[in-house]
Amino acid sequence: MIRRGMIVASYQLFSPIALSLPVLAPILSPLRVAGYDNHAKDTRMATTTNPRRAFRFHPLLWGAAAVLLLVPAAAMLLTAEVNWGAEDFAAMGLMLTVLCLCVETAWHWLADLSWRLIAVMLSVLVFLTVWAHLAVNLLD
Repeated sequence: MIRRGMIVASYQLFSPIALSLPVLAPILSPLRVAGYDNHAKDTRMATTTNPRRAFRFHPLLWGAAAVLLLVPAAAMLLTAEVNWGAEDFAAMGLMLTVLCLCVETAWHWLADLSWRLIAVMLSVLVFLTVWAHLAVNLLD
């Protein structure tokens, strides 16, 4: 099990390599922790003494997932063309939960905004791919 302190320590260990070889810099740069400046020019402490960021819950993300789960329920009341069972709601709820956890994890662990956006877009792409495969029964 790798803890966050171990990742920061490994980044400090490989920092001279990342600086000398530009090829490794993009690979190791997402391991930076927000509030921890490894390449500071002066010897003063960074803005925070704790390199770990506090976990911040994003209620809008989870609220949007709940609203997305309620859309088929509302559609079932309005039209007979939408016919979801309990297993459909459970599967979509599980998929939305995994998606939200991936987004929260990416937003918490990755310090660079570009890597965060890449991780979120990849999570959404995987979610949409699995959803499309389940919609046309390719995974039977």
